Amino acid sequence: MEFITHLPFCYTKCLRSVSSSTNIDKYTWKERIIKRLKEGDELSEPEIREVLWSFDRVYEEEGEDSRWSKTMLTVVNIDGELYAIEWEKGLTENQENSFWEQPYPVELKEEEITITKTIVVKKESSN
Repeated sequence: MEFITHLPFCYTKCLRSVSSSTNIDKYTWKERIIKRLKEGDELSEPEIREVLWSFDRVYEEEGEDSRWSKTMLTVVNIDGELYAIEWEKGLTENQENSFWEQPYPVELKEEEITITKTIVVKKESSN
């Protein structure tokens, strides 16, 4: 019981020392994320989720469906740089979205593709 009563003080003291040593209070959440991505720090799953919903999406590609989720690739613009986020989109109200991979820098290139399609046409009778 004594440990629990001292926990909030220790927790607060530790947070204060981390906060003052890194000047974390002087940056907004977005600025901290940008700094961490540029320094190559790993983000937690909740942080990756926030990045996906907080920054401008410039490209999105849907992948294959599994029973409960769909693979997704989303590119977001973070401070003028593009980052790809690979994630799983839950397909039912009971399935959470999952973010297992770290965002990574990318560039978008357009490519022209020619598609040849075969169609079935009913023959006209010769009578």
